Amino acid sequence: MTGRAPPAEVEYRGKGQYGARKRIAGGERIHQTFSSTKLARRWLDTTSAKLELG
Repeated sequence: MTGRAPPAEVEYRGKGQYGARKRIAGGERIHQTFSSTKLARRWLDTTSAKLELG
């Protein structure tokens, strides 16, 4: 970690592991693990856009 807290949607899971989860229709969640907060945020943004477009 760099000393800064990860974004609210990203969870620090240990050295080099950042988890992100996104709620989709029906109350289900999609979980992914990434090596950086930057990658996790990018995935969240992309996933959100895909869900909005359908």
